[in-house]
Amino acid sequence: MDWPGEERRDAKRCLYVRPVQFKPMGGPYSQGEILDISDGGARFRTPMRPPITGSVFQAWIPLSELEVNVPILGLVRWMMHEKFEIYQVGFQFLI
Repeated sequence: MDWPGEERRDAKRCLYVRPVQFKPMGGPYSQGEILDISDGGARFRTPMRPPITGSVFQAWIPLSELEVNVPILGLVRWMMHEKFEIYQVGFQFLI
């Protein structure tokens, strides 16, 4: 699915389809798939109920073909119900 909304990012988004593991602060681990990434954040899809807008969560993003997962903190900027039990989440990297 292409990005459905108005482009609001300052940085160019790049296609980056990789699995991602994330964990809302104080919540359980969940799985998803990164769809695109930029200098300031990323978008992922998940069949799990995502963190709510404005919340902070931890994620582990795999680096290309290396067997390395980079831990990050993210701030949920938006969440969209894509279809039955599938959500998309846009988040900003917190550094």
